[in-house]
Amino acid sequence: MDLQTNEYRKKLELMVSEKYGCDSKLEGLEGIELIEKRDFQKDSMKGFNCFVYFFGLGNNIPFDLETYSFWSPTKGYSEVEIPERKDMVLYIDTKLEKEPSHIGFYEGENKVRSKWAFGNIYMHELNLVPECYGDTIKFFKKDN
Repeated sequence: MDLQTNEYRKKLELMVSEKYGCDSKLEGLEGIELIEKRDFQKDSMKGFNCFVYFFGLGNNIPFDLETYSFWSPTKGYSEVEIPERKDMVLYIDTKLEKEPSHIGFYEGENKVRSKWAFGNIYMHELNLVPECYGDTIKFFKKDN
């Protein structure tokens, strides 16, 4: 699924880039709901970002993209066309790289729960993410 660039996503990018996802100006914006307020300084020191949040690795384990390959079915995930609740949502910037730039949980009704960088955890519309999070969305289901 391709994401469209628009003024709202550009505005989100500016807000997030100021404090990497913990800017209080995000609260109350249409389509974005604060789920959990986080301590930016502590989370950044521990490397607790969206990937660590998704995989539940805990606050003390830094995430390493080489350790967790999203593209290999042997790692326990398969790509799906239509997501179900709790499926993986990956945001990819195909202009810069093929690696994912953001990850979250699909919560149904086009909503995603994710941690924005080292900042807060939000429930947001599927297509309502900062531009730096990419231009393509892929969905993955955990293999049984």
